[in-house]
This record gives sequence, C-alpha cells and structure tokens, in this order.
Amino acid sequence: MHRRALYCVYPVLPKATYPTEIDAAVHCYKYMADNAERLSIDITRIVIGGDSAGGNLALETAIAVGATDLPQPIGLMTLYPVVDDRQNTPSMHEFVDTPLWNARCNAKMWQWYLDGQTYVSPIERLGTLSVRHVFVETEQYDCLHDEGVALYNALAKSIPDVQLLDNPGTYHGFDINLQADVTVRSLRTRTAFLQRCFGVLK
Repeated sequence: MHRRALYCVYPVLPKATYPTEIDAAVHCYKYMADNAERLSIDITRIVIGGDSAGGNLALETAIAVGATDLPQPIGLMTLYPVVDDRQNTPSMHEFVDTPLWNARCNAKMWQWYLDGQTYVSPIERLGTLSVRHVFVETEQYDCLHDEGVALYNALAKSIPDVQLLDNPGTYHGFDINLQADVTVRSLRTRTAFLQRCFGVLK
C-alpha cells in the first residue's frame, strides 16, 4: 500500500454549525475505511490531523470514530488546536489582539459555531479515543496556547506516545512563512512524528 494523504472538505460557518462538520468528517472517514482497497489505503496506519479549527475537527473525529467498530486511527496530530469553548485560560485572557487569530476572534467563532447549543470540551470526552500516537503543537503568542497544553496533559495520562511541540516566539498560523527557520524546524518535527506513526522511524 502507498502512503497517501486524503482531505475532508467540510461545510463551514456561518451556514454550517455544530455538529455538521464533525458528521461530515466521520462520514468521510467511514467512506475511506469502506473503500480502503480501491483507494490504496493501509487501514492499519491512519493518522488524523488538522490545524486550528481543523485540530478540533481531527480530535472530534478521532473521538467519534473511537465509539464505532470502524478501523481505528493509529495517530492524531493537532496543530494549535481549538479544543475548549470555555475560553478561560491565561493565554485566552492575554492574547486579545495577536496576528491571524486572537481571543476576540475565538469568542465570535464559538458563538457562531455553537449557535446556542450545549457543548462539552473534547478534553472532557477522551474516553473513546483509541490512538497510539499523538502530536500536539502550540505557539507561544496564541490565545489557544494553554488549551493545547491542557489537551497534551490530558492525553499523556492514557496514551503511551504523546508529544508536545511548544514553539517559542511564534503566533497562531506562523507557518504561513515557509522560509522561516522555526517553520522548517516545526515541519521536520511533524514529519518525524508521522514517520514514527507509519513505522518509518522507530
């Protein structure tokens, strides 16, 4: 089987609210699992990943899949993920005007996304998560920094291989600058994690 990256195109705000995106991602995962041979996918070596809101979606998908009899992913990669609607961490209070994403944007996002619905942070719902490898990346000047660290700490209690990359001097979405040294180092670390998941590195 060849290593292959598949992407889930999901509906977005403001028309699509919780849990529409999660349902779409789980449906995509099921389609992939049901058609693994045709898609040339090794169903025993799947990693789900995403950045920012995509990090939330990756985590939610892994949790949802864990409650089914579908083949389970071996890895989860979340890059500066959105994972907690409570928004009461120190970093959320501190970074209200940082580039690309900040606490003000975050509050508005949750308001639109939940649209009055009840939501429990996935950090509080990790019981069905069934992965062997997890990678969490956080950025220093990011309102989401502390909830990313909280996610790492929660996962480290039950998953044998959990890695935290806490990038100093960075902000949310810093990696749009592909030439920056910190981006190059981060991409190398992410790649090494994926290689470990796929058995390329021990």
